Amino acid sequence: ALARVDPERGARFRTFLFGVVRNVALRHEERRAKSRERQPESGFHQRLEADDESLSRVFDRAFAKALMKRAMERQRRTAEAEGDDARRRVELLRLRFQEGLAIREIAARWNADAAVLHRRYRTAREEFAAALMEEVRFHNQGSAADVRRECAALLDLLG
Repeated sequence: ALARVDPERGARFRTFLFGVVRNVALRHEERRAKSRERQPESGFHQRLEADDESLSRVFDRAFAKALMKRAMERQRRTAEAEGDDARRRVELLRLRFQEGLAIREIAARWNADAAVLHRRYRTAREEFAAALMEEVRFHNQGSAADVRRECAALLDLLG
């Protein structure tokens, strides 16, 4: 399988590994589904519907979370180099998404104007989007449109 990786296409090992693991998970799910179809639906062998997510979906979500974490770290490193305002925007995103605080709550906590904080929040989200695109570009050497689509799919998966 490694022989099929085309270095001219800019494929990365992580992208290749992701594809391999995802295909294995899909095959496992297909076999499990076929096995359930063959079981009689009476007595103790009644077919039970699984509440849990499919393995491929679990993998996709874990991969998306890992990319988000790497994008946050990338944004934080950039902010460290840019100074206090950039670090404050990273903290704003942390409070908003990790602690679930509303902008008005953060404004009260920081004794800041909520309208100004909303503008900084917009800037912080744009900076995060740029960091996420860089992370996705690292793992997926497609066109800019491909990277944007992948970013949107990741956000959809976690949203």
